[in-house]
Amino acid sequence: MKNILSKLCAAIFACLVHHAVLADSPQPSGVDRVLDLIQSLAGPTEVRQLTDAITASELLQREINDQVASKRLHGILVGPRAGLESLRNPKIDLFGGFIHESSVVLTKEYLKELRNTRIYDVEYPDDILPNNTVFVLAHLLFHTGNPLDPSQYSTPWAYSDAAMKTEAAAFIYAWNTMMQVAVRTNGNKLLSPQQFGQLLMNTRYRFALIGGAGKELFLPSGYIEMNEKSVQTVVATLKGARHADLE
Repeated sequence: MKNILSKLCAAIFACLVHHAVLADSPQPSGVDRVLDLIQSLAGPTEVRQLTDAITASELLQREINDQVASKRLHGILVGPRAGLESLRNPKIDLFGGFIHESSVVLTKEYLKELRNTRIYDVEYPDDILPNNTVFVLAHLLFHTGNPLDPSQYSTPWAYSDAAMKTEAAAFIYAWNTMMQVAVRTNGNKLLSPQQFGQLLMNTRYRFALIGGAGKELFLPSGYIEMNEKSVQTVVATLKGARHADLE
């Protein structure tokens, strides 16, 4: 935040001295603002982890820029679980990653777990490992971009149904975003069946996509089409799944 204010003050000062037009001065993008906030709050390991994830994904960058511009996203907050208790949000006891007042919140302990990219013990030389940090950011940004207002639903059941569909869509969006990064890592070539299987098995939240969903969920390209059938398939899986540490 200090960095942003410094840039703004410098631009105003330049206008006064040189009679320039403020609009002509380049303004920081939404991604720049989010990364500045991360650098002011997180340690070097977390800064690198989040920076690498955001810069690896064009979808994440576009989503962050759009949401910051529309004021749906205020930033990404990072800190130790104990330090984040000052938010006074009961979600801190349930999740490592969650939404708080239009901000994405991630605990340092949770980010450490996301850095473990190999869960499945089988290893092949051409493996493309998942970027679980990309997955989590995409999932949470889907929620900030598609907030649900309980007051807009006539019954608790209608709201619950909408919430489940939104959660399922968030998992699909997260998978597709991470898949795009995997394809880019693979030289912009679609993954082979073996690479796809390894990617899926090492994805932290694979349970949401394979726990009863089956092969019909995935397109031949490895992506998942965002449609009603896919959403309902993942909803059915989530209803029988264990509690996740991601909101």
